[in-house]
Amino acid sequence: MKKAIYQFLFKLFKWRIVDAPPLNSFQYVLIAAPHSSNWDFFVGLAVKNILGIHPHFFAKKELFFFPFNLFLKSIGGIPVDRSNKHDLVTEISQKFKADKNFSLALAPEGTRKAVPKFKTGFYQIACQAKVAIVMVGLDYKRKEVTFAPPFHPTGDLTKDSLIMADFFKDKTGKHRNVGSII
Repeated sequence: MKKAIYQFLFKLFKWRIVDAPPLNSFQYVLIAAPHSSNWDFFVGLAVKNILGIHPHFFAKKELFFFPFNLFLKSIGGIPVDRSNKHDLVTEISQKFKADKNFSLALAPEGTRKAVPKFKTGFYQIACQAKVAIVMVGLDYKRKEVTFAPPFHPTGDLTKDSLIMADFFKDKTGKHRNVGSII
């Protein structure tokens, strides 16, 4: 029922999903960009339900207040204290190793504001956990959520950032486009 509602809303607002791989068949770190609007969360929630996938995602801990915390946790939210430096990369990598159904979706920019480059935690997690990266472009101009083929990072961020930059270069966010990858 939920899937049908999200499909109806996507059709009503003339959005479409392009080239989605079968995401329930492997572990991944999904990166969605550009992240320039609160609407990105709702687009992502729709895609998640239409595709029937269940990746976890990071959200600032300030959003996890009662009763909203119950909703966020039920859809895979993981609170992150951005003021406290801790080894989140290792913590999440261990979750991948402990749970073969664990996947993670995040906005590599880390915020809706324009940033000079992506944060690299997603890349470090994918490398440490030895899982694929799935790039997803949120394109408000075309009203498309476009998936790139999954790729396994080489450990050479400079080299792999060229692949990411090429994919995201023509994606138009609601308020801005992607800046530099690294």
